[in-house]
Amino acid sequence: IHYLDDALLRRTLTGLAGKIRPGGALVIRATVPRAGRTPFLRRIETLRNRLRGIPSHFRSEAAIEALISETGFGPASLRDSGKEREEKWLVALRRRGR
Repeated sequence: IHYLDDALLRRTLTGLAGKIRPGGALVIRATVPRAGRTPFLRRIETLRNRLRGIPSHFRSEAAIEALISETGFGPASLRDSGKEREEKWLVALRRRGR
């Protein structure tokens, strides 16, 4: 999701909410930057994208949760993808009545 700006991510999530039945799950793997030193793999990816003219839109957990919530999904559960990794698995259920 770090390839999408906020407007495009909001539009994408809203579209997915329209396709997922109430109670159905949205599962996303996202890069959530940690405080401190930038990991080597993210530096490489950011450089590669910059050379290709592709902006990166890394977001905090709170920012991702806010976008998820405002587009028709319930509270998100975020879990680490692995030890010492910035990637997180996000699971949110489609709310009823929207």
